[in-house]
Amino acid sequence: MAESKAAEGPAAERGRELIGRMTQHSFKVLNLEMDEFLESQIEVFDQDPDDFASGRGETLEQYDSYQKYVTELERHFDAFAAEEGFGSSKECFEFIERAVSEDMVRQKKQMRRLQKQLDRLQKQWETAAIEAQTIPKRTRQEIAAELKAEHPLIGKAVVLHGLSREEMNGMNGMVEGWDKHCERYIVRLATKDGSKGKGVKIKKVNIKEVPKLEDGDAKAEG
Repeated sequence: MAESKAAEGPAAERGRELIGRMTQHSFKVLNLEMDEFLESQIEVFDQDPDDFASGRGETLEQYDSYQKYVTELERHFDAFAAEEGFGSSKECFEFIERAVSEDMVRQKKQMRRLQKQLDRLQKQWETAAIEAQTIPKRTRQEIAAELKAEHPLIGKAVVLHGLSREEMNGMNGMVEGWDKHCERYIVRLATKDGSKGKGVKIKKVNIKEVPKLEDGDAKAEG
């Protein structure tokens, strides 16, 4: 007996792949490889319908033909099972049955986990919705005012200094905002031609407020 491949990889995944190959094999067997056998048995089943109505049923010859058909099918599926590393078609079908069962159990577990996650998100959303109703809404102007109070250089003209990139020292710009993640001011650098300059993030210690300069009075990028 060839060494079983049942232990190779997750059983559920191998089971799905095996079912796909078996489906293709079955189509090939029934529509191509057994075509000649089935045609040879047509005359055996050329029976008068009245025989069935009278209760006489199938003939011995038909029963014998059916047994040959079953034997032929078993031969083809045993060959398929051997190619897949199983000792018999029975062993192959048993593996598929186990794999399908395991896959169903796995999917049910995944669905339960997903449902728990959805329930948790639903509760979080409901809590957030309730809190949103109780917290006074702030206007955009109020939020901007609070941010500027915490970071007073926002909206101010500044000059850069003390940077490791010496070519940037002495450049002027306008502070546009504050990046709370990297804790730096967002500075829009001035340009010689008055176009919109590059935005950079600078530490507070590396910028100094200066009186707002007229065009052309400051060192600019470019």
